[in-house]
Amino acid sequence: MSRHLTDNDVALAVNVVTDWHAPITWDALVAVLSTVLGRRITRQAIYKSHPRIVDAFRDAKARARNNRQSRKIKGKVKKHGDIALAYQIDQTENLRAQIELLKRENHNLLEQFLRWQYNAASRGVTREILDIPLPKRKQ
Repeated sequence: MSRHLTDNDVALAVNVVTDWHAPITWDALVAVLSTVLGRRITRQAIYKSHPRIVDAFRDAKARARNNRQSRKIKGKVKKHGDIALAYQIDQTENLRAQIELLKRENHNLLEQFLRWQYNAASRGVTREILDIPLPKRKQ
């Protein structure tokens, strides 16, 4: 059985998907992630255990569907030779994708916090108990 993905692995995978420029498929993503992470990973494992990667994948698919207009603009720009402008358009698209992904992740974390807050309150766990610092690690 393969190791679970660490938080760093998941963050790296999300960055790979966010920076993806070609048409994205699960097979292509799994192949790239296997190379980047240095071990084999399956679509099923990603889909079952890593919603951040799945959300990033869905965003990449949606971007691919919605960027036809952007491709037309970039094509005109490249024909006229302004490479710097085409680069800035790419950078802007990547930043917008990252912003949307972070907004969605923030929303999901806020929902999770509210769930935890409700569950803690319904079980009599006080704020003072929740605010107790973690024990210090022994060196």
